[in-house]
Amino acid sequence: MNITPAFLDDWRTAQLVAATGSVAAPLAVVRLWGHCQLARTSSFPDMTETEVAGICRWASLSSAKPCHDAMIEAGFIERLDGGGFAVPLFDQLNAGLISAWRNGRFGSRGGRKPGGYAAGTRRVPVGNQTARRMVPAGNPIELPSGVPDSGIRRPEDWGQD
Repeated sequence: MNITPAFLDDWRTAQLVAATGSVAAPLAVVRLWGHCQLARTSSFPDMTETEVAGICRWASLSSAKPCHDAMIEAGFIERLDGGGFAVPLFDQLNAGLISAWRNGRFGSRGGRKPGGYAAGTRRVPVGNQTARRMVPAGNPIELPSGVPDSGIRRPEDWGQD
């Protein structure tokens, strides 16, 4: 979650402090943004006014104004048409974090898609293979007669097993 150093001096924060009469009101916004980060969304269509107040711990502010009214007035939350609330500033201020969530679903560099490897296609390294070779590292195996010691089979040696 990104909170800029100017957050406490922002006009919205000042408006929230004025509406509540408490200098602790910005903590309610931080708690709400923390909830957005944990839920990985800023839209809560089923959230009630009581739940907003609970997330923000509004009762500890002892404000006469309801939580959702003060937050809407200051511009920190919006009421959705079908009910519930949205937190638009979280999306704006944390665009990099949200982008990382979307891009990180398949790994930091794109990675493999869900479902993994097909059965039996994943190679598992054996020993300390510092170079590609036909003979695995570790204990040497007995080679059939006619096969050179280097582990590379030449076409002229193929029929001599």
